[in-house]
Amino acid sequence: MFQKNSITLITSFFLAFFGLSQDLEKDFEQIVQKMDSARSIMIDVSVKAYNRKGGQAIYSTKASVIKMEESSKSILGELEILMTPEYDLKIDHEEKAILILKKQDVSKQDLPNFDDLDMKKLRKYFESDESDVKPKIKLISNEGGIKKYSITNVPDIFEMQIHLNSKTNKLLKLSYEYGNSNSKGQYVVLNYSKFDYDLDQSKEFDLTNYFTIDGGEYVLNKRLVGYKIFTER
Repeated sequence: MFQKNSITLITSFFLAFFGLSQDLEKDFEQIVQKMDSARSIMIDVSVKAYNRKGGQAIYSTKASVIKMEESSKSILGELEILMTPEYDLKIDHEEKAILILKKQDVSKQDLPNFDDLDMKKLRKYFESDESDVKPKIKLISNEGGIKKYSITNVPDIFEMQIHLNSKTNKLLKLSYEYGNSNSKGQYVVLNYSKFDYDLDQSKEFDLTNYFTIDGGEYVLNKRLVGYKIFTER
């Protein structure tokens, strides 16, 4: 469960307005405005999960998200997804396989369903069917614009903590502990080592880093030699 939620939180966090804390909502709004106005965004994050807070590490991986105009690239562990106006690629480096879809040759429903920076989705994570159950948000500290928030009363989450830089409009750290007041579960920490705006990321979307076409056939870049090519889902 923590892997699925970690991915969601990495890619979907920043447009989730709780409407409950003016401070947190304002900070998020500033981040969203910065992301909307930026020509490009690059986020690197490490994900670690423990069997309990202060306990043994049970899972660790790194992830990144890059978006530039209409193109996006995401990496989680050994899985890499690249989406450009012409092609969608899905590369499984562990299985040594690559899926290449030319958009003009496939119907929309056949394309990978990967909402790279569709960040509104996390809103429902904090919503409840019962109107009297609402997240409780508290500003724990604010040191030179580095703010730390605590969020409780979230279904299946004992506590979530958010660290952000309100001056640079960047997320720094996110941690959450599964459970409730009676029982606590796994503890997950996401550390954002990079949160860059407006850098030239065009090289990340150069398709020759993945393949060229020779005689109507895909020829993989030398770093992908030996990978099996799929052109249909």
